[in-house]
Amino acid sequence: MSTVTGTVISGNLIEGEDDDIVTNTPGEVAIHFNNLLGGNLGVNNLGGGAVDATENWWGNGKGPGTSRATSVGGNGISFNPFLTSPVPAAQD
Repeated sequence: MSTVTGTVISGNLIEGEDDDIVTNTPGEVAIHFNNLLGGNLGVNNLGGGAVDATENWWGNGKGPGTSRATSVGGNGISFNPFLTSPVPAAQD
């Protein structure tokens, strides 16, 4: 079995989900310029790979895990720097 590499998730408005984006791979996943508004976990990493979740809007300008913002679950997730306002193109 080979590892999936080069996965990029970008430009999405995700709301109404318990877990907005879930990864489960030993490869690296890049998640950028999304509005993660599900209310629970914005990014949940179930795999052993690294997740670069920088430059996302988590629902609060103070970042994930703050009041009214989604959070992160699992290991290997980087989220700094995060966006301090929503991604305009991902709002519709």
